[in-house]
Amino acid sequence: MLKLQINCVFSIAKCPAKVKKNDAGNRGTASVAQGFSPAVAARFIGLKMGINIKMPKVKLSADNLDGCICPSCPVETSSDCANERMDKNQVPQDTSQISNPQQYVRLYCSIGTTDCDGFDGLFPCMCPGCPVWDGYNLTSRYYCLRGNADEVDMQ
Repeated sequence: MLKLQINCVFSIAKCPAKVKKNDAGNRGTASVAQGFSPAVAARFIGLKMGINIKMPKVKLSADNLDGCICPSCPVETSSDCANERMDKNQVPQDTSQISNPQQYVRLYCSIGTTDCDGFDGLFPCMCPGCPVWDGYNLTSRYYCLRGNADEVDMQ
């Protein structure tokens, strides 16, 4: 199992509950084994040290649009609006021509929540199987309902 440890160099009272006290009583460690993702652990420690650590923003690019698996996700395919837009809008190779990314019903980790009705969060999210999700080391799911990676992965 991957074990990433990050020291809490501030009062243990300010460390999250999952961070254990060490022998000194004023430090602790946050680890992946304790349920922290590396991004969340780094973000938490960074904020406490006055450093704003951000996840990489997912670029709105032709490669990312092509690699995106949102159109086959059951959360999205439950929406009539999304299905209609998918039938109408072919993704251009030149992303500078995209004035309204919402019309392409994909890459929500970049563009944020959908403006279509009918997305059903009770269906399983396929984000973890997406090459874009993997390529940007994203940590969350349901970007179509919750917002882009900059908003969601940093919570």
